[in-house]
Amino acid sequence: MSETDATGSLYFTNFLKFAVEAFEEFLEGVNSKDYLLPIVSAKSSYIAPLYRNDEILLKLSVTKIGNSSFELSTRIEKRGVQVGFVEIIHVVTSEATKQKISIPNLLKELLVSIKNDIT
Repeated sequence: MSETDATGSLYFTNFLKFAVEAFEEFLEGVNSKDYLLPIVSAKSSYIAPLYRNDEILLKLSVTKIGNSSFELSTRIEKRGVQVGFVEIIHVVTSEATKQKISIPNLLKELLVSIKNDIT
């Protein structure tokens, strides 16, 4: 499957890829050998077209933090204008048991550092 449609516009599913990569970069250096962060829900919304060589800005924020899960929101902008957004819910699971666990303190501190308090 191509990354673009016949007009050269990126498929909105690429927005999910951008959001996941942004979160992985955000977590770089965090030792997460004891837990996993599977995605349990994802929503990608397309507002305006993006093309292969467009420069974009990704604004990552946390919108909800629960006991064992959290929701990330990624705003995608081109030249200061929002062109899409992604919402992803992760649940924290034990590497050993694959069962839900509470969000580890270090991870929670990182998430709080980008928490968006808009209700």
